[in-house]
Formats: sequence, structure tokens, C-alpha cells
Amino acid sequence: MESASEKVLSKRILAIFLFTTAILVLQGVYNIFSLRGVNNSIAQVYESVNQVSATSSDITLPISELRQLSMSLVMAPSQSLRDQLEIEVSVLQGKINRNLSGSQEYEFHDEKSARLFAEIGDAWKAYSAAIEVTKGYVREGVRIAEFISVTIHEKSAYDKVTLATVAYNSYQLEISAQTFEAAQSNATIAFWAVLITTLIEVATLKIILAYILNLVRHYVASRKDHAEELKGKNEALEKTAHLRLLLDGRIKAEEKIHHLRNYLSNIINSMPSVLIGVDGDGTVTQWNEETARMTGLSEEYALGQPLEESFPRLAPDMQRVHKAIESRKEQKIAKRQYEQNGETLYEDMTIYPLVANGVAGAVIRLDDISAAHASEAALRRAQKMEAIGQLTGGIAHDFNNILGIVMGNLELLKFKFVDDGEALVRVENALKGSQRGADITRKLLSFSRNTTQDARPTQVNTIVENMQELVSKSLTVSIDIQTRLAEDLWTVEIDPGDLEDAILNLSLNAKDAMPDGGTLVIETRNKVLGESYVKSNPESQIGDFVLISVSDDGVGMPKDVREKALEPFFSTKDLGKGTGLGLSMVYGFAQNSGGHVTIVSELNEGTSFQIYLPRAKNKDSADIEHKNDLTEALPRGTETVLIVDDESALVEVATEHLKYLGYSVLSASDAKQALGLLAEESSVDLVFSDIIMPGDIDGCRLAQSVHELYPEHKILLVSGFSKKQGGLPEADSAFVLELLRKRLHKPYNLPDLALAVRRALDE
Repeated sequence: MESASEKVLSKRILAIFLFTTAILVLQGVYNIFSLRGVNNSIAQVYESVNQVSATSSDITLPISELRQLSMSLVMAPSQSLRDQLEIEVSVLQGKINRNLSGSQEYEFHDEKSARLFAEIGDAWKAYSAAIEVTKGYVREGVRIAEFISVTIHEKSAYDKVTLATVAYNSYQLEISAQTFEAAQSNATIAFWAVLITTLIEVATLKIILAYILNLVRHYVASRKDHAEELKGKNEALEKTAHLRLLLDGRIKAEEKIHHLRNYLSNIINSMPSVLIGVDGDGTVTQWNEETARMTGLSEEYALGQPLEESFPRLAPDMQRVHKAIESRKEQKIAKRQYEQNGETLYEDMTIYPLVANGVAGAVIRLDDISAAHASEAALRRAQKMEAIGQLTGGIAHDFNNILGIVMGNLELLKFKFVDDGEALVRVENALKGSQRGADITRKLLSFSRNTTQDARPTQVNTIVENMQELVSKSLTVSIDIQTRLAEDLWTVEIDPGDLEDAILNLSLNAKDAMPDGGTLVIETRNKVLGESYVKSNPESQIGDFVLISVSDDGVGMPKDVREKALEPFFSTKDLGKGTGLGLSMVYGFAQNSGGHVTIVSELNEGTSFQIYLPRAKNKDSADIEHKNDLTEALPRGTETVLIVDDESALVEVATEHLKYLGYSVLSASDAKQALGLLAEESSVDLVFSDIIMPGDIDGCRLAQSVHELYPEHKILLVSGFSKKQGGLPEADSAFVLELLRKRLHKPYNLPDLALAVRRALDE
């Protein structure tokens, strides 16, 4: 908009033109036509100059001021100043928009004038859009390099507005000049008549031109100031760009360090070993994921804490840590033994000293070698059993020959003393003793064989059913014999006589373990053994097996007895009551058949001998597609399962399996903790409990309590052998007996667990 002085000047110029027009009218009719041309020309000059003045005051100056405000907005040092400048920029934009929108008030004498004025409007829209982009970038706080790009874009739009305005003004001045020449031509014709008018016109034009020149002079001066301002800003931008380069270099270096740190952290966390960093005072500085898994403490909690608080088991080893730091030599302790959850485990410890730049510390590395130790023990046991087998086989062979001589001579003596009754009795006793020795040597020779003598495809269920009467007669009436035979049991390739001997031997052992009577359970099942099972049972192999389980609820065996139970001549019976060869024969039969034997036993709870025999590779089973990876076909779910077991390793395996199948998992180490969790958590759908647990409440009593308190919860029991059932509440004993019948047998794999859990939830 025009200033107040410019408005007054415009009014005065208008008054002068009106005065001149009045004088021209008084000159007379004779020159009215010539004066009309002059008046028209002068009017056009006035309108062109007035429009030049209007565009200069309404558009050029505000746009120049807007350019300065925009640059100030970009370079404003504070948010409050940016907010104020942004308001002023928006106000000035509105003002220019209103000035341009009033373009209909201007009278354009030709199409070019209208087009040039329209080009000013188009250029202004582009420049106004550039201003909006600048405001947006200022509000978002983008980088300096992008500000430079925006400023350059805005400068380009600004130049286009300026050029469009200059083009319009130049054209208007050109029209004024042409009109002025026409006016001079007309004035020459009526010179004397319009002399006064001409003088007035000249004076008026001089005033107008002086005003225009003054505007141009101010514009040139402002352009010069603006150029100096831009020069200063460009210098500042160059310095800023240099600083930006330095800053980018530093950012890249920090990103590289951060990437390297993450890379090293990923390496440390991916290692299967426990890695703990400590400083000279024993404060934890590094805590990898394996350490967090073993201790149950997160890295955030452990860092900055004393080692004896985060990992109490390593507190006595701080002396070794200090020794490693002082000597700058690593310390190694091989095959350390420690107890965890009642289980003996083994590990190798290595302490690496860290002494650099005046900072002392160490890295403690723990490698779990429990599995390797178990494999070594299994190998030593197999080598010992093989050596014993070779030794006993050789001795038995020679002893058999000796017994043959003795028995032959005794038979001859029977004929010699046919009339001597007392002598015959002694000969018969000697023959019985010799026959007993022959039976022992037969067992020794059977144990020492590496292969079965008469292996053929055999149905285990048929063997068990045929032996049921023999086993029953071999045991006392106080022992209840139960069989649980799986349907569609796979065929095995074995010597049937060896299997019969094994079942009979195990049944007789069960009889000795139940002097007051009890329950003997013979079960058969199909089992698919995977990698996780083989890792914990080094003598086993991956593949399809038939499991024959002979379980009792007798006195059970302690750990030291379990470890030696399968060795030849080892017996817990009194001298003369057992040869110690029965279980070793079972072991030899399983090994020779390509299988293995496991023992699950607890004192005063019972024992379960589990014989795994490989599935026969015959034509009947060849057309049955075998897939070790059954995970895609396994039943899954989203329910919540509470695991109750005092063996942390078994809890960990079950948790991983169930989470993989989609279930949510809670865990408890005993029945009391489980009942406490059930009182707090209403979301539990299934209680998955071991039968044998420490404390007053075992799995059966826990199942009874859960059934009474939370009848909506499903229950699945798991065990490796049959559990005594006395002492259960009479009213609900049938319920627990049914759970025992449907229990999941240890050891179990992922398919076994998936099917058992889904069946328990769906019943």
C-alpha cells in the first residue's frame, strides 16, 4: 500500500491535471479536437506513470521487504524471534496478495499490459510458495545444507517477481514516452492555444519523473544494500558449510564407532560362553546374554553391581582375577565342578587380564562342558563294558570247556556209583552246581556278543502278551501286573529270546524292589528321538525307536547305584543271592540290537527301566514316509501352561518347546510355589507337573489340590516311572489314577509334548 506522503503527491498530481484540463476547455472550440488528442495522450501517460508508481509502492517495495524478512527468518538465532518473524512474513504476504487481487481497478489499454501484469501475479504466487517452503523448513529445523537449497530456490523466485515488475514498469514507461511524443505533436498544432497547458504538463511530468527517478534511486540503493547483505550472508554460509563438513566428519566417525561397538556387542552376545567383564574393584562392566540366561539377571541390572552380588558363585574367584590383572597373564581352571539345582555340572574357567591406558580389569569366561563330560563318561563306560565283555567272554569260553569236562566226568561217576545212594546225591549236587556255573557262563557269553544270534522282525507287543503268564507266575501275588501296549507299534529286528530274557530279568528285579508288594507296569510306545534327547543321552541315536518300559513303585535306587547298575557282577543283593549279570545282560541285548537302556529312579518312589530298540528297516515300514521334522504338523495353541518341576534344565526345555508351539508359559519349582501362582494368576489353562518333587506335596497331591480348588484347570502329569498311589483322598483317587494312566512319559520330545498338552487341553 502507498504511504501517506505518496497519497498526497498523487492527489496533487491529479489536481494539476484537472486544472490543466479546465484551462484547455476555456481555450475555445477551435482547438478542442487537437487538445482532445493531447488530453488523451496526457491521460495515458498519467495512468501509465500512476500504475508504475502503484506497482512500485504496492508490489516492488513490499516484496523487497518480504525478501529481507524471509532471510531474517532463516537466520534467526532463537525460536521466539523466528515465531515473530514468521507472523510478520505472513502479514506481508497477505498485504501483497490483497494488492495483486485489486488488479481489476487498473485499466489496461492493451493486451500486453494485462499480460505483463498477469506475469507479475504468477511470479508472485511462485515466490509466495517458496516463502511457505522456507517457513516449513524453519519450523521442522532441518539441516543447514537444506536451508541453503531453500534460500537459493526462494532467491530464484524473488528474481522472477522483480523481473516481471520491471518488465511491466518498463512497458508502461515506454507507453508514456510514446504518448508523450504524440502529445508534443498535437501540442505543436495548437501551441499558442495550449501554451499554458503545455507548460503545466511539462511541470507535472517533471514532478512525476522526479518522483519516479527518486523511486528508482531508492530502489538502486536498496539493491546495493541488499547485495552487500547477500555478500555477508554468503560469507557466513561458506563458514557454516565448512563447519558442516567438520560436523559431518565427526558424525561419521561416531557412527563408525557406534557400528563397531554394536558389532562387537553382537559377537559377545552370540557366544555360547558366559562372558563377564569386571574392573579392578570387582564391579561388573560387561554381561553377555548367556550370562543373563544362566543367572536370570538382565544386563541393565548387573552392570555396575559387585560381582559377588550379581554372580555369587564367582565371588571366591576374585583372588584369581586380581592375580591375572597383576601378573598380566591369563588364568585357566579346567573342569571346575559345581552344584546347581541339585545337579553336578562342570565348566572351564578362563580369566583374561585387561590392562590398558591406566585402566585395569579382566574378562571372566565360563564354558559349560557338562555335556562333554557326560559324553566322556559314557565313552569310558562303553569302553569299560566292552573290555569287561571281551574279558568275561574269553574267561567264560575257557570256563565252559572246564565245566564240560567236570560235568562229563560227573555223569560217568553216576554210572560208577549207581548202587551208592549217598555218592549219587553228592554227584547230583555237584552236577547242579556245574549247571549253575554253565548258566553263568552262558550269560557272560551272551553279554560279550557284539551282535544278536537270531535277529528277525519281531512284534514286541506279541512278546509281552505271551510272557504275561510267565511273569505273573515268577512274581508274588502281592504284585499287580499291568500292561499298557501302544497300538500300531513299529516292528523291531531283534532276537525274541533275548527280549524275553530281558523282560523276565527286569520283572524279577522289580520283585526284589517290592518286598511288600506293589505294581509292575510294562508299557510299549513308538518314540522319535531327536537331537535334544541325544545330547543328554550320549549312548543314543537320532531316529525311530520302540520303547519298552518296565516300571515298579518299589524302593528305588540312589544315584551311585544307578550309575553302576548295568555293570557285570554289580549287585545290591546279599552275597550268594545274585550274580550281578541280569541287568548287564539287558544292557548287552539293547546295545547289540542297536539300542540303549536308560534308568529313571528315585529313592522310595520306584524305578523304571526303559529299553529303546530301533525300528526295523523292512518293506512294511519302507512305504511309511518318515519325517524327522514334524514341527509343521504339530498341534499348537495359545493357552497358558504352568510348568511345575524342580529340575531347572527340564523346565527350560519344556518352556522353549511350549513357546515354540504358541503357548504362554509360567513355571514353579515345587507344589507350594505352583499353588501360590494359581492363586494370583487366573489365566492358567493347564498345570503340567512332574510327579516326583521334593517337599510334602508331590505331583499327585498337587493334582488333587488343583482339582479341588480350581476344577476348571486341566492337569497333565509327567514321570519316568510309576508312582505309588496310596494316601490319595478316596473320593477323588479315581481322578488321579486316570491322570497317572494318561501321564506323559520321560524322556519326551517335542512331538510327544505337543500331542499330550493338546489332548489334555481338549478333553
